[in-house]
Amino acid sequence: MRVRDPLSEVGNQQEKVIKSLEELLDDYSGWDNFRRFSREIRQMRRDQEGISAQTSELPKEMLGKSADDLTRQESAKLKILAHRQLEIARRFDALRSRMGQMQSSLIQMEPLVAKTLGDAVDSALRRAIGGQMRQIGNDIGNNRRGQAIQMQQEVAESLEELIDILANRREQELQRLVEKLDEAASELEGLRDRQAAIRAELKKAADSVNQQEKEQQLQRLTHEQQQLAAEVDRLSRQLQRLRAERSAESAAQAGSSMQQSGNAAGQGDADSALDAAERAEKQLEDAQQQLNQARREAEQELYSEKFAKLKQKIVGLIARQENIVNETIRLDDLLSAQENFTKGQQASIQDLSREQRTLATDTGIQADKVSDAEAFALALRGAIREMLRAARQLGHVETGEVTQKAEQIAQTRLQQLVDALSADDDLPPPDENGSSGPQGNLPTGDTIQIIAQLELLKSMQLEINRRTAELEEASLRRGGTLTEEQESELMDLAKEQGNLADIAFNLSQPTSVNPEDDPEDLPDVRRKSSLDDDLEKALKGTLPGSEDN
Repeated sequence: MRVRDPLSEVGNQQEKVIKSLEELLDDYSGWDNFRRFSREIRQMRRDQEGISAQTSELPKEMLGKSADDLTRQESAKLKILAHRQLEIARRFDALRSRMGQMQSSLIQMEPLVAKTLGDAVDSALRRAIGGQMRQIGNDIGNNRRGQAIQMQQEVAESLEELIDILANRREQELQRLVEKLDEAASELEGLRDRQAAIRAELKKAADSVNQQEKEQQLQRLTHEQQQLAAEVDRLSRQLQRLRAERSAESAAQAGSSMQQSGNAAGQGDADSALDAAERAEKQLEDAQQQLNQARREAEQELYSEKFAKLKQKIVGLIARQENIVNETIRLDDLLSAQENFTKGQQASIQDLSREQRTLATDTGIQADKVSDAEAFALALRGAIREMLRAARQLGHVETGEVTQKAEQIAQTRLQQLVDALSADDDLPPPDENGSSGPQGNLPTGDTIQIIAQLELLKSMQLEINRRTAELEEASLRRGGTLTEEQESELMDLAKEQGNLADIAFNLSQPTSVNPEDDPEDLPDVRRKSSLDDDLEKALKGTLPGSEDN
């Protein structure tokens, strides 16, 4: 029985399996290393903070002494601390080297991840982190405490920047993917235009009755068509790396058709060249449509990532605001059982006032980050206004209805934003072919943000209507007058109404490129963006005082 050939084939297959397993291990090792980079930098930051603390705690008696004037014990203490600092510098330099090596190995397979690593390495080199760490070690060893402490702060900030770069890897990758797909779409459009021009020239050549002129045209077009085919093949490989597989496949087919067209033109067969050129043009059109779909999917994923991060931040603010509301209610309940607050309770209320102001400041940071989304910023500014109103009341040791109402309105505004940021959760996911919805169209990232802003505006408008009605009832109970606090609230509502109307008007304006120029690409956003009767009335200025805004 001959077993040599079958065994040889088995051996070949086993070698392929081993190679595949090694490749998988390399992939997993790479990703494990990527995660490890963040962990190691975080550990270095903690170690650096420890050294900074010990540097600050060195005995005052050592201040101003030269290295020669230090006692043996003092010198030993500085030497140990300097050695630990230099060890962190050594670890950091080794880590930076590994990051650079991993970046080089991923450039072809994972260009977006490689770019993130490149950003981290560039940041480390630009800030000269390793060199600063070594300088700190030398300063400590020579008892230059002031210089060491100052540079330790700079190193801590630099390490924080590195952590931020790596922690935001997902969002950065998606942002770069969208940018790269935009560039590819622009290039593909240019290739389509050139192919259309070649096809038109081939049509003229095919219709020409002058045989000599026809041959000259075909020879010239042969070179142009083959050159364009090479460019399309290169773009196809780029699209494959950008994971726009369907577009890459169509582009590859177009490149093959272009080669056929060029070969036919070189043989003087104008009709066959024209047929292949027309086929290539159609395949490029398919590639363009599929690329647009890939761009929409990437944009949707990017905005979902951004929304998820913002939502996480706002949920944290809501939890803190809820604690303030509950504590205010608890303290107010104590007052109902006694005549006045005790000194300890008054101190607790002042602490609560400071906590509310701190929360307003943290909310302001988020408002600055979303300033380009006007509705989001408006909601957060409204929450800040109510937080500050509550903080003032608490500062006056007031825990009653006015204070609690301001705190609860702030909490409501934050919750409205979270609900609006969840609006894209209802969007249909793409199917196995990458399509979504009845026409296979996904809304763009801008559309997703507009939908979320419209959802938020609607919620805010309903709340404005409710609070206006409450003030109207209060006015009727007081014979047509309001308290000073109620008048202030009404003025705030009127101003907010005007701002809301302005934002709604801005969102209703067409973009620089009219989407109706391509009706088939229009997403169906009617379910999300339609404004109910309350919002439409509000935009006409039905709220008292809105005509001045």
